[in-house]
Amino acid sequence: MAGLQRIAQRIGARVRVVGVTVDDDVNLAREFVRKYRITFANFSDPGMRASRKPLGIAALPMTFLVSADGRVLWHARGARAWDDEDTVAEILSVAAAGPRPTP
Repeated sequence: MAGLQRIAQRIGARVRVVGVTVDDDVNLAREFVRKYRITFANFSDPGMRASRKPLGIAALPMTFLVSADGRVLWHARGARAWDDEDTVAEILSVAAAGPRPTP
């Protein structure tokens, strides 16, 4: 989350970071956001009712780059150093290319 916070601050004008917690304890998730001073938008999906089926999430953490029209452009499983230069460059490159036409 700290890396996502740093990337949100760094490239937030070009790519919006949004968090989704699947924790059943919404208050615990809110406390985490407050404690670590996470400023990007965060939403709750207890039990993964909204995210499991449409996004095919089988493991956590899972990160998606989604276009403004709702298409998944890129995804990554597992934790990463989100503010790493190579990762930032990859995200910006995919975001700049935008949605690819579906065949």
